[in-house]
This record gives sequence, structure tokens and C-alpha cells, in this order.
Amino acid sequence: IPLAYQSLNWTNGVYIGATVGSERTAAAEGKVGELRNDPMAMLPFCGYHMGDYFQHWINMGKVLKEKPLIFHVNWFRKDGEGNFMWPGYGQNMRVLKWIVERTNGKIEAEESPLGWIPYYNDIDWRGLNYSKSNGINSCVSILKLLNCKPYNMKNFFLNSQTGCHKN
Repeated sequence: IPLAYQSLNWTNGVYIGATVGSERTAAAEGKVGELRNDPMAMLPFCGYHMGDYFQHWINMGKVLKEKPLIFHVNWFRKDGEGNFMWPGYGQNMRVLKWIVERTNGKIEAEESPLGWIPYYNDIDWRGLNYSKSNGINSCVSILKLLNCKPYNMKNFFLNSQTGCHKN
């Protein structure tokens, strides 16, 4: 998943949030660090059926006259050697600046199957070890999702949480 992207529309944004995965923390049952599905990072905290929770967000999109843009950030993406690709903390402002500029209509983005991703020049890479060839390609690249096991597992998980799966 790229470092940052904007959903294509409201419903796509709800889907993105509903299929978020993260490593387990102390707030979630199971082994800390193990990858798990965590819709909207709310699974340990949501007090009712997740299908109803998702439906609430879909319904909100139907009544909002001006829908906020939905963005996803992946601060914790790792490279093939298990190292974090993004330095994090104070550097996050570089990505947040892109989000604010997108929200204010000041910059364009590249449409992808996943959503709108930043152009290389729209993120301030100064002082970071990312060239144009490795910065965007490593931090903002998109996997071939349809044959990717995590993608298929997300759909299975989403179906099991909403009651839409078939036995």
C-alpha cells in the first residue's frame, strides 16, 4: 500500500477504511506485532456489529451535501528487509502538507486503481534519502492487488464481518 493516497470517492473511502490492516498492539487480543484486519482501526473499540458500523458511514455519504475527502497514510510500510521505509514523526508533515494541498485544490494527483496518489514533486523529499526514481517508486508504488493474498484476505474478512459471506 502506498505511503499516502486519497480515495476515489466516499464509498471507496469507506471501503478503504473497512479493509485496513495493522499489526496487533496491546489494545487487541493476540500476539503483538501480528498482522490483522482492523477496520478503520476501530475493531477493539467498536461496541456494535461492524456491518452496521460500515453501513452508518455509507448512509452518511448519502446525506452529506459536502463530503470530506478521505485519505489513507501508511507510515509503517516496510521494505523487503523489514526496515520502515518512511522516517516518521517530524517527517510526517511532508505528507500531511500534500493532504492539505489536495483538500484545498492546490495540487493534482495521479489516478490509480487504488486512489489518487501524489506526484513526486508534490512531496518535499529534501534531506531524505529518496531520489525521484526510488522515492515515488518505493514509497508510493501500488502492488498488483487482485492476485495478492492480503487483498483476497481483506475481502474474506469484510464479508465475514458484514454477514455477506456464504458458507
